Amino acid sequence: MKKLAYLPLFFAPLFSAQIQDYKYIAVPSEMKDFRKNDYGLPKILKQKLNAKNYAVLEGKQQEWPAEAQNNCNVLSAEIANSSSLLKNKITVNFSDCNGRQIASFTGASNDKDYDTGYPDALNKALANLPESKPVQKDFAKTEAPTIAETPAKTEPNSTTNSKAEIYSNGTISLSRINLNSKQFILSNASSSVPFATFTQSGKREVYHCKLENGNFALGYFDGNDLIIEIPTNDGNFARTVYTRAK
Repeated sequence: MKKLAYLPLFFAPLFSAQIQDYKYIAVPSEMKDFRKNDYGLPKILKQKLNAKNYAVLEGKQQEWPAEAQNNCNVLSAEIANSSSLLKNKITVNFSDCNGRQIASFTGASNDKDYDTGYPDALNKALANLPESKPVQKDFAKTEAPTIAETPAKTEPNSTTNSKAEIYSNGTISLSRINLNSKQFILSNASSSVPFATFTQSGKREVYHCKLENGNFALGYFDGNDLIIEIPTNDGNFARTVYTRAK
């Protein structure tokens, strides 16, 4: 339970992060509010991001640069239609790997024609987009001395690819499968999609967790227990414990 003591410190950098701290921005091929007609908005967004020295990511994640393979080095962009009856209005939201909104920019246009009004609103929304000045900080390397001091504690939670560990919350049983030294998944035999994907953070045995529904959470070990905490709308965490089978 000692890990709980530093969880607020672990989340502190996430809450204080700003969009200019990031280099990579993922832009989806389709915006939820503009599926039928995107009015050229994604193209404008990418141009604006490139002009401010952000690296725009598209396509499959496995084709992204190595640094961007860690989801927490990437912000996700979404263009939302926030129009009113009198004005075309566009809001651009940028979220981190935990689904937290890092930045939001809104612009409005008096031009009621969608073809010209939406692009005008987007240009106004991004007029004050700050230039990318990414923080040069490798959390894993920063914490390396701590890991070296207590190597024995990491052994109970390590697995080999030849033998998967089983974790259960009393309702479902999941297999842990290592992908590499910094990433593993929990797999449910009844689904082709991983139940959860864990990527090592800067804290020993604490992981960024992406669930099969796309939501982000925090995962960490406490003895034989793997605990997943999902942020809730009221600022708290929903906690589920998965115990390793002996």
